[in-house]
Amino acid sequence: MPQKRVGGRTAEYHGSTSGLTGVTVKSTTTLHRCYQVTAVSGLIYTALNTIIPPECPSCPGVIENAEHVFFECPRFNSQRDLLESILHQKIQPDAVIEVMLSSIASWDAISTLATEVLIDLRSIERKRANDNN
Repeated sequence: MPQKRVGGRTAEYHGSTSGLTGVTVKSTTTLHRCYQVTAVSGLIYTALNTIIPPECPSCPGVIENAEHVFFECPRFNSQRDLLESILHQKIQPDAVIEVMLSSIASWDAISTLATEVLIDLRSIERKRANDNN
């Protein structure tokens, strides 16, 4: 029976090997965690891109999107520095999911940063809405 390593666990494939069709996984927690990461990162990305105006107020001429806010914007340097000191590495967009899955502490640290960023951005958005009324 073909086997493949999935997130550090061995998965047995029965029938189709495309996607998750026909897969029996000995540990569903790994796939569940992957699903959670995908769902959480999708929600964070959607939330950030929904509430953020097109241009960053701190970085003139720069489009303020989820990647800019989470990984580049100087407004969140202190939170990002704290995260990187906890993780003992610089966080990069192409590695964030892998880092989140590496440990519960990493998961919690990245989740905390995302929550703090969203709270700050929502506060700014509310302030802008009140100023316009």
